Amino acid sequence: MRFMVFGLSQDRLSRDIYFYGMVLLAISLPLSNFTMSIAQFMIAGSWLLGGNIPEKLKRFFTSPITLLFLAVYLMHVIGLLWTDDLSSGWRDVRIKLPLLLLPLVLSTSPPLPMIRFEWVLRKVYIITGQVVNQMTGVDTKMQQLLNGLLIVTGK
Repeated sequence: MRFMVFGLSQDRLSRDIYFYGMVLLAISLPLSNFTMSIAQFMIAGSWLLGGNIPEKLKRFFTSPITLLFLAVYLMHVIGLLWTDDLSSGWRDVRIKLPLLLLPLVLSTSPPLPMIRFEWVLRKVYIITGQVVNQMTGVDTKMQQLLNGLLIVTGK
C-alpha cells in the first residue's frame, strides 16, 4: 500500500530521507557518534519506508561483497563462544552492529544519483573534515601558545 505525505510519494519520501541521512552521516563521521547514530536510524528508516523488504533481503544474501560483511560480523558473534567475559563480548557485538546493518541498507537501497553522491562526498564530507582539521589545528596552536606563556611567566 502506497501513501503520500506532504505531497510526496512514499518512494520520493524514502529517497529524500535516505539522502539527508547520508548527508548527516557524512557530517557526523568526524564530529559526533550521537548524530552518526541518528543518521544511521534515518537511513534504516528510509530503507524500511521504501518497502519490498523480502526482495531487498534476497539481494543482500546473493551479493558476495555483502556476504563478506556478514561473515566478519558472524566471526565476532561466534567468538563469543571462547570469551570469559560475555557482557563485554555482547557489548562489543552490539557496538559492531553497524558493520552489518549499514552494508545491508546501503547495498539494497537504490543508489544515489551521481550528482547527489558527489555533493555528499565532495561538499559535505570534505568540507566537514577540513573544518575539524582546522579546529584541531587551532586548538593545538592555542595549547602550544598557552604552554609557552606559562613557561615564560613561570606559573
